[in-house]
Amino acid sequence: AVGAGRYLVQAQQRGGRHDGGWVHRFAFPHTYPLHRPWVSAMAQGEGASLLVRLHDATGEEEFAAAAQRALRPYLVRVADGGIRATLGGGPFFEEYPTDPPSLVLNGAFFALWGLHDVAVALADDRAAAEFEEGVDVLAAELSRWDAGFWSRYDLYPHRMRNVANPLYHRLHINLLRAMRILAPRPEFDAAIDCFEAYSRSARN
Repeated sequence: AVGAGRYLVQAQQRGGRHDGGWVHRFAFPHTYPLHRPWVSAMAQGEGASLLVRLHDATGEEEFAAAAQRALRPYLVRVADGGIRATLGGGPFFEEYPTDPPSLVLNGAFFALWGLHDVAVALADDRAAAEFEEGVDVLAAELSRWDAGFWSRYDLYPHRMRNVANPLYHRLHINLLRAMRILAPRPEFDAAIDCFEAYSRSARN
């Protein structure tokens, strides 16, 4: 884990429109029209979560500094090279920063947990505020990922709705259960009950 962390510190972008990001230098055209270079909110969140744990385990300040730097793309709009989209008037952090927004559900959770972990581990008030606002948006808009019989993987305007496969549907339920512990919202309880009922339906 320490070796992976040192690699992340070394590979992290410094300066420019992707400052703090782990930049993907390849196109990703098979699901979305995503051109290089780009950064992913899911990667930023997971990287930050690892780095704060390494800082706690080793005491090395470079891990803490890199974790906080990893949050810089959260403040930058997708159009400007960041990961911040808008949903329901608030921030939504994009695993795949597309135009129009892809709004991938599972990626948003991992992005938010990066904010949460930096906020808790490093007493970062700005990260805490971003986490709470992001959770409020996710809770308020969660019904958008309800297809009426199953959960949706994303909200991108594909020709056909991109319904989650069984693995991702179960992941959505487990992510909601974990988020309910970190940041309880009644919308999470309702979605868990709804998605679990879909899973129990042989017809669905």
